[in-house]
Parts: sequence; structure tokens; C-alpha cells
Amino acid sequence: MPVSSLQRTAVRALPPPTERDAPMNELKKHVGVRKEVFYHSENGIHYAGTFIGVEVGDTSKEEYARLPRNVKEAILRHTFPSKADFLTTKLDAVDHVRNMYFLGHFRTQYLTLRYIGYNKPLANALMALGAAEGKKAAAEAAAEP
Repeated sequence: MPVSSLQRTAVRALPPPTERDAPMNELKKHVGVRKEVFYHSENGIHYAGTFIGVEVGDTSKEEYARLPRNVKEAILRHTFPSKADFLTTKLDAVDHVRNMYFLGHFRTQYLTLRYIGYNKPLANALMALGAAEGKKAAAEAAAEP
């Protein structure tokens, strides 16, 4: 029986067994390590505070099913190598990948972070840098003919 292109896509999405643990091993490097965390929104990049990595794990299909829809869609988008790949993939192939998560064939891995505090000197320095960059950009724009 010939393999359809959709099936070939799904097979390629599953990494070889030796590579499956690579992301988890990468996450484990952050356990016990303090990090300054930033996040992106439509308003730009923001400082969230200082956190420490506490544990890593992966979600069961039941846990995945309970995630809010917007979180599941974000996970799905990040399954693809790039936004362009996601946007140019046929809808039935995207649906197949979505179902792989629901069936538990694909699993999401996570790093739990614990909030330690807010590094006010860092936040102030970043705000000052942003203000200086904003003034510089405004001056350059005003100088253009």
C-alpha cells in the first residue's frame, strides 16, 4: 500500500529515538539556574523578573486536552520550523499534526519556573536604554530631509 504525502509528513515529524530526548535534555540544563525572563507582546518586549528553573516534564494527552485552545494553537504553530512553514502547510497536514498531540503521539515538554523577584536596577537600566534609543531614533528621523 503506497504511503500518502500526509503520512510521509507525519513520519518526518517524528524524530528518531536518539533525538527525541534532545529537547528535554536541553530543558534540564535550566533546572536550578537563575534567569532574567522577558516576554513578547504586541506592545514589544517586556521584562518579567528573575526566575529559577524548578522541573521539566511533558504533558499527557489528557493534560494537553485541558489546555486552553489558544495555548494548543500556539504549541501547534511552534511545532513547525518557521512561521512560513506553518502558513504554507496544507490544512489537512496541520490537522494531522494537531491530532497527533490529541492522541498523545506528540507530547509537549515544559520547564517550570519559580518567580524569585524583580531586578529593579536591571529594569531601570533597560527603560533608560529604551528611552535613549527612542530619543536617538527621533533625532535621526528629524535630521532626515
